[in-house]
Amino acid sequence: MANAASPSTTIVVNNLLLHCIIDLEHNSSPQKALFCAESALETAKRAHQYDLESKCQFWRGRCLMDLERWHEASLAFTRAASVKDWKGRVAVLKMECERQIERDSSRTTLRRCEGL
Repeated sequence: MANAASPSTTIVVNNLLLHCIIDLEHNSSPQKALFCAESALETAKRAHQYDLESKCQFWRGRCLMDLERWHEASLAFTRAASVKDWKGRVAVLKMECERQIERDSSRTTLRRCEGL
């Protein structure tokens, strides 16, 4: 069972995720938002706080979607699936990533065929 998060770890992780969310919501910089999410994830990992890691993976996945990095986003949502409150939301976002991956794959195949 995971250790309870220390108050300082929780504060640091949530502060980084808050910056991530603000950057995403105001469309300022998905790359900056991703940096915040990944920093939060590393903080949670160092503290062995698996519940916080899942939360970080969720927001990391949202950032990766905005950057159209579909495979990475899909993996992040798989890792975030243990966030009980967000299971339905995670599943919807993961399916969107999978649709985008399929769409990108179809476009690549079509381009190859057109080039013959």
